[in-house]
Amino acid sequence: MVSIEGYETAHNDVRTSISFPMHLATAPTVDQVAFGTTDSHCSGTTGSPTAAPGYLCIYIRVTSNEEPITGEDPFYPQDVQNLNFGASTFGVLLTARAIATGNVAVDGAWAVTAP
Repeated sequence: MVSIEGYETAHNDVRTSISFPMHLATAPTVDQVAFGTTDSHCSGTTGSPTAAPGYLCIYIRVTSNEEPITGEDPFYPQDVQNLNFGASTFGVLLTARAIATGNVAVDGAWAVTAP
């Protein structure tokens, strides 16, 4: 489960993190999947998340007052060690941006598989 919620002013950020249960040999590629959809790397669901080898799959269930920072994905993933885009070998920092002043929320599930 991954969840982020907070009260923020318009265009400001709230953050949460995921710590992997194991240290991966290489950083996984982050793939976000909208509710009710799948792709070739993330074929699971929010109730039963899966990830292809080398991927961190984030299955989005609910979003509220959230503005995509890049593309259409609700979360902006960052390597927690150096804040570059993407995940690190031990986790990921996830950022969501408020559209307007008020509660911001993104909720979902995740899975990671070592390469």
